[in-house]
Amino acid sequence: MKTPKFYTLEATFAYVAYESDSYTMDATLDQIVDHLLDLDARDVSLVADLGDDQSDGQFALSLIVPSHPGESIETVLGRGMGTVRAAFHACEAATPGWPSLSEMLTYVSVQPSREQVEIEDKHAGDLVDA
Repeated sequence: MKTPKFYTLEATFAYVAYESDSYTMDATLDQIVDHLLDLDARDVSLVADLGDDQSDGQFALSLIVPSHPGESIETVLGRGMGTVRAAFHACEAATPGWPSLSEMLTYVSVQPSREQVEIEDKHAGDLVDA
């Protein structure tokens, strides 16, 4: 049985508030994290740069996505960013101009995660020379 691999996806998103009277970006960002956790995302991190009036700005989001044996980086990226987009939609956030998979490869950082390193280290003693 192969050990699953994990990748950290990191991306920066811009946002614009459309309902400034009852809308708070802070609450929406909290909801995004909650929805990601409901969707079984791992190690979610969200850091926001709120504008002066909290009506627009940007935020950086990272999460860990597992890969299955034989999966390509593109498949892992598509699944991870699909989860992110689903969390946005659950918060009633629109995602116009969402990048295609080939564009995501330019905008999203995909790196082996620390979790993978820890798993590999844990099993390093299991290797036996034939």
